[in-house]
Amino acid sequence: MRSYKFEKETVPTAGVAVNGGAMLIGSVRNEHYKIILLKLDGKEELEWVKFYGGKNGWEGHSISKVNNSYLIGGAVEGNTTPAGGKNWKAYLAKIEENGGKVWERKYRILGNECVYSIVPVEDDILLGGKVSDGSGRSFFLMKTNESSEPLWTKTYGKWENAVFGGIVSMNDSIMLIGSSKNRNGWKIHLTRVDKEGKVLEEETIVNGGGL
Repeated sequence: MRSYKFEKETVPTAGVAVNGGAMLIGSVRNEHYKIILLKLDGKEELEWVKFYGGKNGWEGHSISKVNNSYLIGGAVEGNTTPAGGKNWKAYLAKIEENGGKVWERKYRILGNECVYSIVPVEDDILLGGKVSDGSGRSFFLMKTNESSEPLWTKTYGKWENAVFGGIVSMNDSIMLIGSSKNRNGWKIHLTRVDKEGKVLEEETIVNGGGL
């Protein structure tokens, strides 16, 4: 096992297998957070590392391989607070195999949002994550074309707190997985929607716990 550290704080969050090695995404912090993307070979040796940042904080939370490139997601241009942050925009970028940025897109949905899951579907992209309007937290699902232009966006639920787990794309529907918290405690949710984001079925599978 190898250990790598960049700046004061290094937080890896997701990864994908790449030619016997791995591509990892996460966040690093000195003053503000930046997205970190690093490539490891099959012996866990560092091949390269890239940082992406700009105004205020940038956080990396998800990655998916598409042909000879990668899609990365997270939240950007926000401010970290003890309550979890504010004014974050959902973020999607297409990255070349060498870490070069092809394009990037920032999305404003309710006022505070983050992409935690990216699933390519045919020629489109599904993005899933968490959103907040300041009075509660919800899940969101967005479908974009292959160039990141939004086709539709849906939000689901509203709770005191929420943790987004991920997206599962099935033959004729899409499953959102996550946890929510109200005064009665945590509940785990499965929400099945059609290809346009309309709810088909909702199920609470556990009470009193979270993902």
